[in-house]
Amino acid sequence: MDRRRFLLHLLPLVILLKPVAAAVADNGSFSRQFHVIWGADHTKVDEDRRVQIFLDRASGAGFESLKYYGSGIFRTNLKIPDKNSSGVITAYYLTSRTNNHDEVDMEFMGSNGPPYTYKLSTNLFLGGKGGREQVFELWFDPTEAFHKYTIVWNKYRIMWFVDNLLVRVYGNNRTMGAGYATQAMKVEGSIWDGENWTRTEIDWTQAPFTASYKDLNIEGCEPKEKNGRGGVGVGVGDCYSSEYVWNGKSSKNLSKEDISNYEMVRSLYLTYDYCEDRSRYPRPPPECSR
Repeated sequence: MDRRRFLLHLLPLVILLKPVAAAVADNGSFSRQFHVIWGADHTKVDEDRRVQIFLDRASGAGFESLKYYGSGIFRTNLKIPDKNSSGVITAYYLTSRTNNHDEVDMEFMGSNGPPYTYKLSTNLFLGGKGGREQVFELWFDPTEAFHKYTIVWNKYRIMWFVDNLLVRVYGNNRTMGAGYATQAMKVEGSIWDGENWTRTEIDWTQAPFTASYKDLNIEGCEPKEKNGRGGVGVGVGDCYSSEYVWNGKSSKNLSKEDISNYEMVRSLYLTYDYCEDRSRYPRPPPECSR
């Protein structure tokens, strides 16, 4: 299917990640869910609904959720820097902040042009080990308008969505010897200098680079230790319980619509898959067999 047919295919589709009853749910308020952890002077919060973070030679910026979560649905609407921005990384992710950390990444790579080509790098760290990148070329300009990005983490799988379209799935296949998330994680957003990672020089004459987040929404389970305290280093506890809608029977299998869109997006826009990189993994990791 070519790109025109793909975009036309999306018009009639209504694929909703519906809000669900949860241990913790919020309607997008920044101060009730998040706080700035670095680059406070490079951060601007508008009406407690929208946060802008900036990158220049002096600093970038980042924010994180006030709480840790052991499963759930995590959403944001995001617009990345609109200037020539190669080397600039805008990120939305979950992380346990431990030495051997778990992390679920969505990292957006800037572009110089024309033509402008923007890529989304997804990755997964389990027990401190990453190397599970899958990279997509976005089929729209993420600098012109806000687009919705969602991470769903349940007992069956971790899923990445772009505008409610499923683009990546990592299953809970521990019986096959594959790792899975076992640590509570915070939700974070940041903008940072990715010159070393992308091997691209940033054009600092274009600074400051601005990333805008709004409608940050968390529907998640807060895990607790036996003493009742949650926090860094805590496992997922009972957050894989079926009492949470995202862990229920209806979430066990992917819908036909999700499968169809997953296959189309990957056939058209997947540019790198670690499972296919034999120079890096002569023997594919166990999760790649499915």
